[in-house]
Amino acid sequence: AGTNSETVSTSSISYTGYASSGVGAEVALATTGEDVNKGFTSQTTGSVYAAFIVNVTSATTTGDYFIHFAATTGTNVTTFGARLWAKKDASNNLSFGISKSSTAANLSYTGFTYSLGTSYLMVIKYNFVTGATNDNCELFINPVIGNPEPVSTLKTLQVDDATADLPAIQSICLRQGNSSNAPIVK
Repeated sequence: AGTNSETVSTSSISYTGYASSGVGAEVALATTGEDVNKGFTSQTTGSVYAAFIVNVTSATTTGDYFIHFAATTGTNVTTFGARLWAKKDASNNLSFGISKSSTAANLSYTGFTYSLGTSYLMVIKYNFVTGATNDNCELFINPVIGNPEPVSTLKTLQVDDATADLPAIQSICLRQGNSSNAPIVK
């Protein structure tokens, strides 16, 4: 209901073999628009996962994030974790990144080995670790469905003095960033 709301359509992107493929609606994220979140029971220990199919149709060379966990829910969500980023190189090759917090202090990117307009199965994972400033996040791209958890594609630094750990995770958020940096995704 905000300015430049996300577009939801009855079509759904798919990923071969993924049980949630083609189920439900598809959300299109553009640039410079409303951000939304879905709350759930607060989690403060262990690991929190989110799996989804993503298709990046446009990106910038600067890059920006488009989905993340948050410590709150509702209209004032400001403390983020496991932010998923996308950017491209000069040849339109795509790279994904993950950062632990609201700052990009420990942002890690893959190589430019992915393609615009291709659907990928993504899993983001936030790991609560006892102590201060030592939680970490992981990104899995196209994990083999039905197999045990593989080694992550990317993992943030475990010790990051620049950013505090999330006190809890209680929402998943979709973000439409600014027109200078944000990717356009389904």
